[in-house]
Amino acid sequence: MAAAATNPLDVAKTLLQTRGTSTDAAIRNCSGLIPAMKLIYERDGLTGFARGIRPRVLQMFPSTAICWTVYEFFKHFLYRNGGV
Repeated sequence: MAAAATNPLDVAKTLLQTRGTSTDAAIRNCSGLIPAMKLIYERDGLTGFARGIRPRVLQMFPSTAICWTVYEFFKHFLYRNGGV
């Protein structure tokens, strides 16, 4: 859910990170988060903010599962052995 909710910010961040290699003058001259979001909206509408959402969410599933599994394992281990 968090990856999907923050995807619009990620799209704007990606635009800003790649503006130095862009041949598009509007992208090259984008000066911050708000101008980047305005440019995305002007060109692609609201669907522009959903670009890349599927791979981003799918990439987050395994890493989040691993993090929570390790956290729960060590929490259980420490409580069981009197560590905490």
